[in-house]
Amino acid sequence: MPVAAAALCEYYGYLPRLVRRTARLPPTRISAASPIAPTPLHSSLYDANPPPTMQSGEVEHPSTYSLRNALVYNIAELPPKPVSSLRLVIISDTHERHREMNVPNGDVLVHCGDIQEGLNFVRDVKAMLADFAAWFTDSTLHPHPVKLIIAGNHDKAIAAMSTEEVRRLFAPAVYLCDDSVVVEPSGVRFYGSPRSISNSCWSPNTAYQDKKAWKPFMFASVRENDDPPGLSTAPRCSSEQHLCARLEGATPGGSVDVLIVHQSPDIPRGCHSVEEQPICTYAHQVAPRRVVLCGHLHGAHGMHWLPVPEVVRELFCVETRDGGSQPEGVARSEEIPFLPCINAAMMMGRFGQNVLLPSSVVDLEV
Repeated sequence: MPVAAAALCEYYGYLPRLVRRTARLPPTRISAASPIAPTPLHSSLYDANPPPTMQSGEVEHPSTYSLRNALVYNIAELPPKPVSSLRLVIISDTHERHREMNVPNGDVLVHCGDIQEGLNFVRDVKAMLADFAAWFTDSTLHPHPVKLIIAGNHDKAIAAMSTEEVRRLFAPAVYLCDDSVVVEPSGVRFYGSPRSISNSCWSPNTAYQDKKAWKPFMFASVRENDDPPGLSTAPRCSSEQHLCARLEGATPGGSVDVLIVHQSPDIPRGCHSVEEQPICTYAHQVAPRRVVLCGHLHGAHGMHWLPVPEVVRELFCVETRDGGSQPEGVARSEEIPFLPCINAAMMMGRFGQNVLLPSSVVDLEV
């Protein structure tokens, strides 16, 4: 008997630490013929060809860069996180079905938007949002020490509220709306934005899709002297340390490690290359050093490969170890092969016939 998707989770491996180059590379421009492109949207075939489910007792911590699809585990059998890492659990596009979902434990729980279903003519939206907030912040259901949330295009009720009202509603979770937050003491910086583009000219769900919402990222992206978490000049994160979120506001206090945004990459429509997609342009402006987390496009669930932001490629490499992903050995470095982008949309299917997909998990070595 197949296991319900809600009892499963998708594991995207661990992202190795970055190391600073001894000398900055000269800038180059990625051409339209670059082999770096989104992975095939394997989730569009999810029902017919589900990823293999890992068997009980199988423990694997592959590098995210070595995966094309996620490893699927029963939540109870998800392997423990690697040493000195931050476990991110990502959900998105829950569309008022949050009470049906099981979420694995981790360090940071991230919701990438679309709490509402939309077209709420008869629903009590305030009661629904209050119920979601109670579910999301429930420390018994979700003991994650840090919880981060953004809105999406379906969340018109949130868009109609002030930022202060939304933060009071979701507290102690941290609501981000073009804001930055640092998870201490790991030093990992997240930047969250609700922006997305419309899927259809007929859709009434247009929150955060106007030109104002797509204003350019005007802050310095990667700071040349800002070391990534995990280098000798930054604190190391251990499982015994208590994690907490420090909200910075609209201006990041340093380089962004994780970009949370509602918009997802998709098979380019009318685009000659992946670089021409609005989300790719925005990702290059923000220049996250580690990963992009998103939702919005249900059929794009899964991992995509985005080109590495130029400033990140010029300054950093990936730390690797001889002999495998985690064993003791001599540290060495390799080029960052791509910027992982994980679409954690949890719905699949047509309107009124949606099925739940598993939540997503990735470990950041820090």
